[in-house]
Amino acid sequence: GRSRGCRRIRTFPATATRRPTAAVAATLAASAALEARLRQELLEFRRANEGLRADLETALQEADFQRRRADLQQGREAEAAARLVQRCEQLEIELRTGRKRSSEAESKLLQAEAERDTLLRERAEISEQA
Repeated sequence: GRSRGCRRIRTFPATATRRPTAAVAATLAASAALEARLRQELLEFRRANEGLRADLETALQEADFQRRRADLQQGREAEAAARLVQRCEQLEIELRTGRKRSSEAESKLLQAEAERDTLLRERAEISEQA
């Protein structure tokens, strides 16, 4: 177990330093790929949220307009206004969900960046030891 590993390190110091460096480099590459994917995901969530926010604003204005019209002409307009209000509520829920996803994606991105920084420091330490 342990003594065997220690002997190997003493016998082959070059191999012992090279292996962790390769492992750190591979983990660093995977970390960078994850970070890029999370960055893209966050960008997509933010774009989607902007779209939802614009849709919500339009729907709210339309609902307000329809409500005023419905005050004058009962019946079908009132039903259309009610549907628009429901749509607004649905869009608000979607926007909250989108914001939550953005927040989670941002949190994952920050975590990935921190892991990358740690890996870069490890790689630098390994290079200094070599």
